[in-house]
Amino acid sequence: MVWKVKHEEFESSIACDDGIELRASLVVDASGFASTFTEYDKPRNNGYQIAHGILAEVDHHPFDLDKMVLMDWRDSHMGNEPCLRANNSKVSTFLYAMPFYSKFVFLKRLPW
Repeated sequence: MVWKVKHEEFESSIACDDGIELRASLVVDASGFASTFTEYDKPRNNGYQIAHGILAEVDHHPFDLDKMVLMDWRDSHMGNEPCLRANNSKVSTFLYAMPFYSKFVFLKRLPW
């Protein structure tokens, strides 16, 4: 587990609790809004993400068991065609599928 991140001019180092130290030119902190690794120079408003998901038991699914599938629907290619874009504000824009077994898959969607 990471317990310390140190940033220098061209490189960062990551210290792990098992004694391992990693060096990188780019570090992405994906630990959420309560991260202790990020320092801010002024107060900020945290954002929150709402998602809906289900663990579905199915007869079969088309997903590879050792891969997670991300589907990101963007409609910028449709231009300003009202008939094509009419329902896009009512449907999800992002979906992921995480298969567990041949008959179980977790599906999660994010609204606009």
